[in-house]
Amino acid sequence: ASKKTITIIGATGNTGLCLVKQALEAGHIVKALVRSPDKLNEFSTNENFSVTKGDVTNYNDVKASLEGSTDVLVSLGGREKGSTICSTAQPVIDKALNDTNPDMRLVVVTSMACGDSYYDVTWATRRFADLIIASAIKDKNLQERSVIKDTTNWVIVRPAGLSDGELTGTAQGGPHAAPAASKTIPRADVADFILKQCLSGQDEWKRYPVTVFPPQ
Repeated sequence: ASKKTITIIGATGNTGLCLVKQALEAGHIVKALVRSPDKLNEFSTNENFSVTKGDVTNYNDVKASLEGSTDVLVSLGGREKGSTICSTAQPVIDKALNDTNPDMRLVVVTSMACGDSYYDVTWATRRFADLIIASAIKDKNLQERSVIKDTTNWVIVRPAGLSDGELTGTAQGGPHAAPAASKTIPRADVADFILKQCLSGQDEWKRYPVTVFPPQ
């Protein structure tokens, strides 16, 4: 893929760290907006990496981080039950993007069982979504609605259950996939899928929520 300038929001999360690492390894320019820049010190010697301390719900902070970027990758998730960070930050990101460059590619990581995929997934996955991660799914559903309503050049990535396994490069994508609830996918593979199939100039999944899952 051609060299991109990528803003990563949520770069200190587990999936975000995979995105930063792999994007730099691929030769892209990476800009991160985070509350705790010291969590990204391992990348500080890379000349293609810059980090800004800021708040993802602050319009001016977000807008500054998007200036000059070709792509913005959003991988947010609250660590506390009942967190609303995804649905609070996304409208701010959407407005900042539209005011900077409405044609910028926006890739947002949510979750399997969000939106219409709730009806695609297995019964076991639905039970898990309803009982265990209901507040997170609600937050991400509102996030998805903001993306679809307010932006035009988006890809929503809905990973299956996430793990911290090694990169295998075997992630698959499908519009109405129902992967087995018992199978997880390494975060590194989700990052690999995004960087190889979802960046600007690659339109297979443009304006599509794509479920990303391991080989079945």
